[in-house]
Amino acid sequence: MKLYGSTVSPPCQAVFALLKMLDIPYEYEEIHLMKGEHRSEEFRAMNPFHRVPTLVDDGLTITESRVILKYIVDKFAPDNALYPKDTAARLTVDSMLDYGLGSIATPIQYLSYPVIFFLKEPDKEMFNHYKINLRDVDGLLGERQFLCGGDKMTIADISILPTFVSMKTFKRLDLTDYTNILAWMERVKTAIGAPWDEIAAAVAKQMAPFSAVIADKSQGPALYEALTGISQK
Repeated sequence: MKLYGSTVSPPCQAVFALLKMLDIPYEYEEIHLMKGEHRSEEFRAMNPFHRVPTLVDDGLTITESRVILKYIVDKFAPDNALYPKDTAARLTVDSMLDYGLGSIATPIQYLSYPVIFFLKEPDKEMFNHYKINLRDVDGLLGERQFLCGGDKMTIADISILPTFVSMKTFKRLDLTDYTNILAWMERVKTAIGAPWDEIAAAVAKQMAPFSAVIADKSQGPALYEALTGISQK
């Protein structure tokens, strides 16, 4: 089994965490997004949407982190409560995974790109709408320990945690007022345990030189083009 990913990618971090938690051996290849390696002909032949993570196992090429998380539990730990077998419980996890993609991860990506690459303020209307999503998640977590209820973490928690950590780390959004989210983040980190500490250390090491680069406004457009293939000229 081989995983193609990027250390600094929140979706990849979720997959790293699950594989390490379940102690599943895998081969890994780092794809350097800021060098445009994900847009190479070789990588696009494997994943036409040129995204990470991408997992290759037993002749299958599996894309999208949330699908990969489900696949890993179903194949390697089918009785694990991280992705329960019970239909109702599984639907709850699936719903939260979809919510995490559509209402948490994707919007913050579009909000943060202008900030990271062009040192501009995010779109105010979108920013205010995003706060509504945060308020809803914070309210939900005021009533439960983990996103899907009960006292057990699921792959939904593992999937969404890295996005919130990224927000906090790169100051994309101030989470100070969302105390339930902040408390939940610490619970999930604790539940993941040592694997999360390893991931956080690896991210910090890789981001150290990159932080100085993105602070240089002149380099932002070139990095954006390498990442997306879209020129700002």
